[in-house]
Amino acid sequence: MLRARDEKLESLKAVAGKLAHDFNNFLVPQFGYVALLKEEMPGESGSAQYLGAMETATKRTEHYIESILLAMRPERQLSPSEFSLDAVLNDALTRWSAEAPPGMMVEVKSEIEPCTIMGDEKHWRNAVGQLLGNARYALATGGRLEVELARKQLSPEELVRLGLNTDDVYGLTVRDSGFGMSSSVAQRAFEPFFTTRTQIKAPGLGLTIVHSVALVHGGQVELRSAEEQGTTVTVWIPVNGFDARRAMGSGRTGRAGVGEKKKVLLIEDDPLVKEVLRDWLGRMGLEVHIASAPEEADRMMKTWGAELSLVITETDLRGAKGEEIFARLAGVNEGLPWIFLAGKRKPQIPEGAEDRALAPLVMQKPVTLRTLKEVVRRHVGV
Repeated sequence: MLRARDEKLESLKAVAGKLAHDFNNFLVPQFGYVALLKEEMPGESGSAQYLGAMETATKRTEHYIESILLAMRPERQLSPSEFSLDAVLNDALTRWSAEAPPGMMVEVKSEIEPCTIMGDEKHWRNAVGQLLGNARYALATGGRLEVELARKQLSPEELVRLGLNTDDVYGLTVRDSGFGMSSSVAQRAFEPFFTTRTQIKAPGLGLTIVHSVALVHGGQVELRSAEEQGTTVTVWIPVNGFDARRAMGSGRTGRAGVGEKKKVLLIEDDPLVKEVLRDWLGRMGLEVHIASAPEEADRMMKTWGAELSLVITETDLRGAKGEEIFARLAGVNEGLPWIFLAGKRKPQIPEGAEDRALAPLVMQKPVTLRTLKEVVRRHVGV
């Protein structure tokens, strides 16, 4: 049942992730043109105020899309480090109690053992927050909340049932005595955008985020619930099951001579993104060469490769992947920094790239132009 659920969820996440990726592309020119217009307009003008409102609305859209992408593809922003999950859980429980509405009659019981894991702390803070947020909703009329975090040894039968690669795990359990779920609701509880909390316009991403964060860290999630009997969610986390290796970017200054503009190759096939990045990089005093297709990128690298200071490439292009172009052409100018603009898919860095000091820096969309500007300055030295 768990495997069937996970396969179904992966299909749903793929569709939602593709839509979020496309909307990310739409946000890039919106951020870009607003930034360009704000530079040209007096700060006190009515038009500048309208632009501020547009920017605020765009940032709200960006935040919502980021929530969707975390639920669908948490691997795109993984920053693994060793941290204390017990500290994360205790902090979240303290905030949960402090933010409880006056008169909320809930008994809280916790048994939390020390737990140091390798993973993305921000992702786990989000997942824990989602679990406790769901419990608060279920306990709106009072009841009991139990939170447990303990190291466990799974039996062979449990190992097979959960589909994990190790029997040495931490079990994070959040149990409430709230109103529970019917069997039909429980079967859909992990689906993206499914929610019964329509009166407060909940996005329906809470358990989807928990599921995705658990899976990307090599774990699994179980839910047990019954109407009028409460809900129990258990997250199983391998003690030593997460591979923290990831591509790391490296940078250097460009090679342009005194008085010359530093050359940047932009490999991008989206017309709007291409136009706004060309304008923005040009305003930084860079000479921008644009390739819209893999064959153009090949030709330009062979023409300008030795003189380039930076390459910026989209992850997914029509007819090729950005890392395929990187693998094919990085040797033309060894040590040349590359920046990937990545959507839902994290690029697969060619093996051995780090050893040649050619590993590109990955920037997840949507990318604000201010952030991109700082990264380009660091790499190119303008």
